[in-house]
Amino acid sequence: AEVACLKAIETQLSRPEAVDSKLNTVKWFLTDFRTDGKTWMEHGCIIFSQYYDTAEWIAKELAKSFKGEVVAVYAGVGKSGLFKGEQFNNVEREVIKSAVKTRELRLVVATDAACE
Repeated sequence: AEVACLKAIETQLSRPEAVDSKLNTVKWFLTDFRTDGKTWMEHGCIIFSQYYDTAEWIAKELAKSFKGEVVAVYAGVGKSGLFKGEQFNNVEREVIKSAVKTRELRLVVATDAACE
């Protein structure tokens, strides 16, 4: 009975209407809010999260929403990587830093590891 209950909860939370309102706000700022005539996505943006699990989830959701946009997770050693759609590949943090500097990468979701 407990497993069935948990599956029902998972199903309900997976519905499109159950999307986190904060995630929708982040998407709005990236695509609709303009500074100097450009969206934040066009400028390039780093989104900070206190927790790795949250940063990874946000990056994955953004990569699914923005098809063709590579989204980086910048975190502790061994946890950094790039999302292309739902595919995640670990990369060294230096690869992410270099891609941001050359503007190959516009969207990074980071933990406090990016404060260095």
